[in-house]
Amino acid sequence: MDLTPSLSPRIAIIELCAMCSVPMSLKAALNLNVFEIMAKASKPMSAQEIVKEMPQSKSPSYENLGRIMRLLTSYHVFEEHVDQSMENPTKYELTAVGKTLVRREDGCSLGSLIHLNQDRVLMDAWQFLHEAVTDGDVEPFVKCHGKNVLELVLEDPEVNTKLLIESMASSSMLFMEDLLASSYNGFQGINVLVDIGGGIGKSLSMIVAKYPSITGINFDLPHVIQHAPSFSGVKHEMGSMFESVPSGNAMFLKRVLHNWSDEQCIKLIRNCYEKLDEQGKVIVLDCVLPSKTNANADCRAALELDLHMMVLNEGSKERSFHDIKIIAEAAGFKSVKLVYQLDVLLSIIELYK
Repeated sequence: MDLTPSLSPRIAIIELCAMCSVPMSLKAALNLNVFEIMAKASKPMSAQEIVKEMPQSKSPSYENLGRIMRLLTSYHVFEEHVDQSMENPTKYELTAVGKTLVRREDGCSLGSLIHLNQDRVLMDAWQFLHEAVTDGDVEPFVKCHGKNVLELVLEDPEVNTKLLIESMASSSMLFMEDLLASSYNGFQGINVLVDIGGGIGKSLSMIVAKYPSITGINFDLPHVIQHAPSFSGVKHEMGSMFESVPSGNAMFLKRVLHNWSDEQCIKLIRNCYEKLDEQGKVIVLDCVLPSKTNANADCRAALELDLHMMVLNEGSKERSFHDIKIIAEAAGFKSVKLVYQLDVLLSIIELYK
């Protein structure tokens, strides 16, 4: 969205108030298997051609599909090709953005995040966002559902396995691929690496595959570990990170801190401090908010995620480097350094005893 001074205020507000059409169009395209159909064809396709590849339905409308794809084209999900001499003049091609929603052979796709964020369970909670302001004790998700996210996950296997674990695993893999292909070399020389809140262990297995001298310990709650497959060089351990964590000469916190309040983060990081070798470190991979708000896409993405955290769980939030430094020092760490930043969503902060 181009919020330049020349943009009409009326147009800017109309775009903002209709913006729900964008993620819901993405979800519709995913449900219709549009991205898989286009990826398989490997050539520009018209809406008519895409509809023909879909399972037969009562009365398919290629016109409505075209309207959805036209909107997503304006957000660089598709590239539009127009040839008025053809019977179907408008064809669409996947962009680099659109390709992130194609399910790979390993099952990884950022489409799972769209299914998670646009699921009714989460969407309904947004109706209570204003009450988080009028009453700071209100958690929008709890106000909506009468229970917090963890309680709902434990009660609802579909939310647990299909939505939460799948979306977290896919996004983690893409984050880790970018990190391991970057110039960051902070995993070198580590003997025992503990991935705290590591999910099913896929991220840790990717680290161990690149650095085979590392022994990996994947640590998470029992309801997560029960879904964890076996990975070479990785041991799975279950428990609560707020009670204790396994010992190691390095700890890895990948997009964990933003799930918790400052007080909970201090408790968690203090547990890491106590089980960490004297010369060890904690590697924090998280979003780092810019020091000054701007209208750039990366800043907006971070701030949008920050509000997602506000809706999901009390105390959850994205933080600046200064915020994380204060938390780490309160937990006992003497040195806190921002050592690598690929983008605002993928930053590495190292904590040293």
